[in-house]
Amino acid sequence: MRIRQSGNALIRFDERGGIGIILTEADNPTEYAEVKAYLAAHPEALVPEPVPPPPTPEALAQQTIATNQAILTSTDWHFAYSAETGEAVLQSVLDQRKAARAAITAAKTVIAQN
Repeated sequence: MRIRQSGNALIRFDERGGIGIILTEADNPTEYAEVKAYLAAHPEALVPEPVPPPPTPEALAQQTIATNQAILTSTDWHFAYSAETGEAVLQSVLDQRKAARAAITAAKTVIAQN
C-alpha cells in the first residue's frame, strides 16, 4: 500500500497503483485510523506529493497576455468617461495601458518563438 497525505486527507493506493481512495477522518474515521496506524508501522509507505513541473515559457506568456488584457479591459471606461465629460484621461492610466500593450507584444513574441 502507498499513501499520500494532502492536507487533512489521506490518499490510499493499492500496490497496482491507479486511482487512489481519499480518506478523511470526518468521512470514514475507522478506515482513516487504520491507515494512520499502518503509516506508523510502515513510514516508508508515505510517498511525497508530486511536484508539478514548472510552467513553460508559452504558459507564462499566455498568463501575461491574459493579465494585461484584463488591465486594458478594466481601464476602457476611462475613455468613455473622458468622451462624455471632456476631462482628460489620467496620465497614469495611459502609462498603465502602454505598459500592458508592451507586455502583450513581448509575450506574443515569446509564443511565436516556441
